[in-house]
Amino acid sequence: AVTLFLMVSGFLLFRPMAAKALVGVADGSYEFTVDPTVDQSVNLGPNYLALPANAVCDMATSSYGSGHWNESCVPQTAPVTITAVVRNATTDHPSIDFYPAMRFSPDKNVSLYIYVPTGMDDFQKNWNMKYCNDESVCVDESIADAELRSNADVENKVVFRRIKHFSGYVIVNLVDDALDMLF
Repeated sequence: AVTLFLMVSGFLLFRPMAAKALVGVADGSYEFTVDPTVDQSVNLGPNYLALPANAVCDMATSSYGSGHWNESCVPQTAPVTITAVVRNATTDHPSIDFYPAMRFSPDKNVSLYIYVPTGMDDFQKNWNMKYCNDESVCVDESIADAELRSNADVENKVVFRRIKHFSGYVIVNLVDDALDMLF
């Protein structure tokens, strides 16, 4: 399973319940089919994936794993059905599991946009989207690959960044990281 974990804004001790809820999406399974040969935007509520044409690597022949993100690949040509399973959408620990896992061509700019309704104005420079592996270890991929730096669009309340694969992602405010170190 490929999991997207969302943690959206700081000061855990002072936020009301469900301040980190996944906005615009209810718990359940969502299935959608993409034609990887055309530009698309896949939406889950106000959150979305911008998927350029020919960005999905061939699912049958491409390698997958952190050592392969920057390898060229043959594009997928057949439609791909993706299932997104949303759990705990109204809580502070929402998640989206995507099936199947897939890698994106490094010469295409696939971007993930997550709506962050609170905390953007005060902490706009502190937002970061981290990659989380199957063991729930989360890392800032931009440390090793500057193309994966997170960006904050304060006006539209969105944190976004380029992604090179479907895997777990977590959105954090650097204040969350600092509090995690204290506890």
